Amino acid sequence: MTTTDPALITARLALATGDVSGASAACRNILEAVPNHAGALILLSEIAETAGQNDLARRFLKQLLRAHPNDGAHWAALSNHLNRTADGGAVHDLVLPSTVNDGVGYRLRVSDVSAYGTN
Repeated sequence: MTTTDPALITARLALATGDVSGASAACRNILEAVPNHAGALILLSEIAETAGQNDLARRFLKQLLRAHPNDGAHWAALSNHLNRTADGGAVHDLVLPSTVNDGVGYRLRVSDVSAYGTN
Protein backbone atom coordinates (compact mmCIF):
# COMPACT_ATOMS: atom_id res chain seq x y z
CA MET A 1 0.00 0.00 0.00
CA THR A 2 1.39 3.38 -0.94
CA THR A 3 0.28 6.65 0.52
CA THR A 4 1.05 10.32 0.32
CA ASP A 5 -0.59 11.09 3.68
CA PRO A 6 2.26 12.57 5.77
CA ALA A 7 0.79 11.42 9.08
CA LEU A 8 0.41 7.86 7.84
CA ILE A 9 3.91 7.92 6.41
CA THR A 10 5.15 8.98 9.86
CA ALA A 11 3.24 6.09 11.44
CA ARG A 12 4.66 3.57 8.97
CA LEU A 13 8.19 4.90 9.47
CA ALA A 14 7.78 4.61 13.24
CA LEU A 15 6.70 1.00 12.84
CA ALA A 16 9.55 0.26 10.43
CA THR A 17 12.05 1.49 13.01
CA GLY A 18 10.50 -0.64 15.75
CA ASP A 19 8.56 2.12 17.47
CA VAL A 20 5.28 0.23 17.77
CA SER A 21 3.81 2.54 20.40
CA GLY A 22 4.74 5.58 18.30
CA ALA A 23 3.12 4.05 15.21
CA SER A 24 0.01 3.18 17.20
CA ALA A 25 -0.20 6.66 18.69
CA ALA A 26 0.24 8.26 15.25
CA CYS A 27 -2.61 6.13 13.87
CA ARG A 28 -4.88 7.04 16.76
CA ASN A 29 -4.09 10.72 16.18
CA ILE A 30 -5.05 10.28 12.54
CA LEU A 31 -8.35 8.68 13.59
CA GLU A 32 -9.08 11.59 15.92
CA ALA A 33 -8.74 13.96 12.99
CA VAL A 34 -10.27 11.68 10.34
CA PRO A 35 -12.51 9.01 11.85
CA ASN A 36 -12.46 5.76 9.85
CA HIS A 37 -9.25 6.70 8.01
CA ALA A 38 -8.60 3.55 5.98
CA GLY A 39 -4.81 3.63 6.16
CA ALA A 40 -4.75 4.15 9.91
CA LEU A 41 -7.25 1.34 10.52
CA ILE A 42 -5.29 -1.05 8.32
CA LEU A 43 -2.01 -0.22 10.04
CA LEU A 44 -3.58 -0.60 13.48
CA SER A 45 -4.93 -4.01 12.45
CA GLU A 46 -1.45 -5.02 11.27
CA ILE A 47 0.09 -3.87 14.56
CA ALA A 48 -2.51 -5.76 16.57
CA GLU A 49 -2.08 -8.93 14.51
CA THR A 50 1.69 -8.81 14.89
CA ALA A 51 1.23 -8.54 18.65
CA GLY A 52 -1.05 -11.59 18.59
CA GLN A 53 -4.14 -9.50 19.37
CA ASN A 54 -6.30 -10.98 16.63
CA ASP A 55 -9.61 -9.93 18.18
CA LEU A 56 -8.42 -6.33 18.19
CA ALA A 57 -7.13 -6.64 14.62
CA ARG A 58 -10.56 -7.92 13.53
CA ARG A 59 -12.28 -5.02 15.31
CA PHE A 60 -10.20 -2.54 13.31
CA LEU A 61 -10.98 -4.43 10.09
CA LYS A 62 -14.70 -4.52 10.89
CA GLN A 63 -14.64 -0.76 11.46
CA LEU A 64 -12.82 -0.37 8.15
CA LEU A 65 -15.39 -2.44 6.27
CA ARG A 66 -18.33 -0.66 7.84
CA ALA A 67 -16.88 2.69 6.78
CA HIS A 68 -15.68 1.59 3.33
CA PRO A 69 -17.81 -1.39 2.26
CA ASN A 70 -17.27 -0.96 -1.48
CA ASP A 71 -13.48 -1.20 -1.46
CA GLY A 72 -12.36 -4.67 -2.50
CA ALA A 73 -8.88 -4.11 -1.09
CA HIS A 74 -10.37 -3.79 2.38
CA TRP A 75 -12.26 -7.07 2.00
CA ALA A 76 -8.97 -8.60 0.85
CA ALA A 77 -7.29 -7.25 4.01
CA LEU A 78 -9.87 -9.11 6.11
CA SER A 79 -9.50 -12.26 4.04
CA ASN A 80 -5.72 -12.12 4.33
CA HIS A 81 -5.93 -11.57 8.08
CA LEU A 82 -8.20 -14.60 8.52
CA ASN A 83 -5.89 -16.62 6.28
CA ARG A 84 -2.76 -15.64 8.22
CA THR A 85 -4.33 -16.28 11.60
CA ALA A 86 -6.05 -19.52 10.47
CA ASP A 87 -9.17 -18.27 12.19
CA GLY A 88 -11.99 -19.21 9.84
CA GLY A 89 -14.18 -19.75 12.88
CA ALA A 90 -14.11 -16.01 13.49
CA VAL A 91 -16.15 -15.40 10.36
CA HIS A 92 -19.40 -15.83 12.32
CA ASP A 93 -18.46 -12.66 14.22
CA LEU A 94 -18.01 -10.69 11.02
CA VAL A 95 -21.57 -10.43 9.78
CA LEU A 96 -21.87 -6.80 8.88
CA PRO A 97 -25.06 -4.78 8.77
CA SER A 98 -25.89 -3.16 5.47
CA THR A 99 -24.21 0.21 5.16
CA VAL A 100 -25.78 1.23 1.87
CA ASN A 101 -29.40 1.86 0.92
CA ASP A 102 -29.40 -0.30 -2.19
CA GLY A 103 -31.44 -3.08 -0.60
CA VAL A 104 -28.66 -5.60 -1.06
CA GLY A 105 -26.40 -5.05 1.93
CA TYR A 106 -23.18 -6.79 2.74
CA ARG A 107 -23.46 -10.00 4.68
CA LEU A 108 -21.20 -12.96 5.24
CA ARG A 109 -22.85 -16.25 6.07
CA VAL A 110 -21.05 -19.10 7.79
CA SER A 111 -22.29 -21.37 5.00
CA ASP A 112 -20.39 -19.22 2.51
CA VAL A 113 -17.13 -20.13 4.20
CA SER A 114 -17.86 -23.66 5.39
CA ALA A 115 -14.90 -24.97 3.43
CA TYR A 116 -12.54 -22.39 4.92
CA GLY A 117 -11.21 -24.61 7.71
CA THR A 118 -8.84 -23.70 10.50
CA ASN A 119 -5.62 -25.38 9.41
